[in-house]
Amino acid sequence: MTAHLGTSLWAGPLEKLQKLMEKGDYEKAEKVARKSLEKEVVNPGARYYMSLLFLEDRYQIYQVDSAYTYITTALSDLAMASEESRGELREAGLDSSRLVAQKQQVELAAFSRTEEEMSVSGFEQYLVKFPEAVKKGRAIFMRDSLAFGQASQQDTWQAYERFFEDYPQSTFVSDARSRYQSLIFKDYTKDDRLESYIKFLEDHPDTPFRKMAEEIIFERRTILNRWSDYTWFIQRYPASHLRKKAADMLYYLGARDSLHLIARLHPLPDSLQSIAHLRDKLLLPFLEANRFGLMDLKGVPIIAPSYSDISEDYICGSITSDWLQVNTDGRSAVVNRLGQVIVSDVEDIKEISEAVRIVYRNGQGFLYHSSGHQISGLTVDDALILSNGWIAFKHNYEWGLLTPGGHLLAKPAYTSITSLGSFIMFESDGLFAVSNASEVANGFSSGLSFQYDDYEMIGDSLVQVFWEDQEGLIGKNLEVLVPLSAHHIYFDGSFWYVKGSEGYYLLDEFHKRKAPVFTEIEINDGWLAFRNPDVWMLLSRLGQESVDLLTGLDSVKLLSREAAYVQRGDQNQLLFQSGLTRTLSSGEGIRVIGSQERESKASYLLLSQAKKQLVIGASGEVIMETQLDEVALLTDSLFRVKKGKKIGLMNAKGKEILPFKYEVIDEKSGLVFLLQDGKIGCLDLRNGVLLPSEYEARIQTFGPYYEVKKAGKVGLVNGANKWMLPVEFDQLLKWNDTTCWVRSGPMWSLRTFQNEVVLDAVRSVRPWFTVDGQSLAIVVGEDGHGLMSDTRGILLPMQYNDILNLGTEETPLFFAEQHLKTAAFFVVTYFNLAGEPIRSQAFRPEEYDRIYCDQ
Repeated sequence: MTAHLGTSLWAGPLEKLQKLMEKGDYEKAEKVARKSLEKEVVNPGARYYMSLLFLEDRYQIYQVDSAYTYITTALSDLAMASEESRGELREAGLDSSRLVAQKQQVELAAFSRTEEEMSVSGFEQYLVKFPEAVKKGRAIFMRDSLAFGQASQQDTWQAYERFFEDYPQSTFVSDARSRYQSLIFKDYTKDDRLESYIKFLEDHPDTPFRKMAEEIIFERRTILNRWSDYTWFIQRYPASHLRKKAADMLYYLGARDSLHLIARLHPLPDSLQSIAHLRDKLLLPFLEANRFGLMDLKGVPIIAPSYSDISEDYICGSITSDWLQVNTDGRSAVVNRLGQVIVSDVEDIKEISEAVRIVYRNGQGFLYHSSGHQISGLTVDDALILSNGWIAFKHNYEWGLLTPGGHLLAKPAYTSITSLGSFIMFESDGLFAVSNASEVANGFSSGLSFQYDDYEMIGDSLVQVFWEDQEGLIGKNLEVLVPLSAHHIYFDGSFWYVKGSEGYYLLDEFHKRKAPVFTEIEINDGWLAFRNPDVWMLLSRLGQESVDLLTGLDSVKLLSREAAYVQRGDQNQLLFQSGLTRTLSSGEGIRVIGSQERESKASYLLLSQAKKQLVIGASGEVIMETQLDEVALLTDSLFRVKKGKKIGLMNAKGKEILPFKYEVIDEKSGLVFLLQDGKIGCLDLRNGVLLPSEYEARIQTFGPYYEVKKAGKVGLVNGANKWMLPVEFDQLLKWNDTTCWVRSGPMWSLRTFQNEVVLDAVRSVRPWFTVDGQSLAIVVGEDGHGLMSDTRGILLPMQYNDILNLGTEETPLFFAEQHLKTAAFFVVTYFNLAGEPIRSQAFRPEEYDRIYCDQ
């Protein structure tokens, strides 16, 4: 509703107020304005002048808030006035623009007052009271600046969080969030524990520190280099930038049959499958258009010929590495088996293990994982792999320790670092410290103690340590089982004992000391004997119920695993594990019969009496009773016996096998050498064949026959001493069941055992290797080299200048070369084991020099 106000009500007072304000008579102007308001409530003019009075700092009623109230109500009153009334006000010099200008002046005055106060609450109040002020933007900025300053003074993530929640539109929100993210990351992880980083990512999945947190979690969680830890990481953080790295490390950690599992975890399964498909292929180089490529043993190109050079190590084939050194027009690189570049500008590489390499650049070495990621930025001089896959590395002459994931376990500060079973040994200044993976992974919380000058591994769970004349024993959990002391620790198959200054004592199954202390201990595989102090005890170690613990013995001598000699008073006895005993008479002597040429577990005793000797078996039974000058063990069941100056052979039942007519009898590989009157014969223990002593050299088996020598020539006889090949050759070589190679002078021939010639005019025969049940040989004839199989005959005819194997002995591939002198070409043909050509190529001399393998 528009108010219709008379001019007479406004015109007079407004002119008067104008004049009073110009004169500076503010007190009278206030009275006039208030009186006008009493007469007319809707009075934009009077309210305007009241606003001027309240904003006049030279007047006693100065009050910015009241000035603002009056000017805003003046504008409201003006809005209610009719157009006619507004016109009359304009004639009095009061239009809407003048009122708006006053309102702005009031707002500016209020802003100046707030600026002087300079507080967050002041600017908050200003924005509430003056929501449309010209300085609103400046007020918001100043409020936010002060609030951000307060948060910065507190510098806690909670303070920054309150700020961006209270002022979400502030220009400082970005800085506040950045500080918030940094501080909450630091707060969550201030204890630097793995669990804290994991919890942080759970609570703050969108943090800008996610990459850093994942890297720390990866390094820490995979410290022990276990399959389960890498799979945990991939499953926990499937979108991580480290997923490929974790899966690649699984690939080199896992067994070949785990590929399908790894492929499911890998972000690039197809690429992984392609690499894996080529992993076990043997590769060899080929040359086309003066460019090197690599092919498999079937001649199928794996990498196209695109390299100007390759490592010299590859020329002879048998390439098993999945890192391949190549050079393309002067730029060196390492590529994988798909030809993809792994590392560029490489001087050399050194394979430390299947999973770890050293890459040399600018004369410095760096550790790389075989999947291509650099393990550490530290330069290394050398490295070795510990049993759990950790990497001991040498840096500036000192050794440190890294995980394959790049976590630094030990700074380079040691003379050496090695692993033995479950232990990790650190050396510094000639002394050793014993640790294990658990302690190292936990950061040497108890520190390393370098107090040993030597050590010896016992099995894979104990280590015996030494320092000067002291010894100790440490368990797999680093527990000290036997403290370091001036004693000697012994292990004998199933138990431990210690010799100290006070005597001997045993260790129980937990390696704890057992009472009592003994003056002396005798031990072998079958018996334990203890003396304390002057009385002996004897105990079987074999758990035989037939043998009781013997005590109160005056002396004990352990003869063998099966027999012991004991003395109690005037009684001397032999005790056997079977439970049998034999009392010895006065004058009887006893000794162990052993072999002079070979180790034997057989146990026999020789009991010497006045007119005869008794050979006693392991159970105490008498197996031979005769008059002999000498008895020795030839085999576990045969005795070499001597009467006078002649030697014979008897078995364990006392039966004569060979008569007493030989000067020398010995045994090697189942053949008994017999020397009689300066001539040589033999007894084949496998089949009982006896060849008479009529030859001049030790007889050797030759398949089912025997190689013999007479008058400087060799031949073959059968078990009946009948000639298979006459004794007229200089050398024999085994070939197969029906033929053999024979040499007469410089020439070889292949003959049957009926002396029929199969192949002759062979200048040399070089047995090579055996594959798939067949033996191969390089044969050289008048026209060149050839290849023969003992089962399939000639594989390659004798027409090549050279034949090489560029594969392995298990999977060969043959390189055969012919030189065409008239055309100045070298023709190279690659053959498989069946003798089938898979690739043939002609090379000019300069090209051939590049592809030829100088084996």
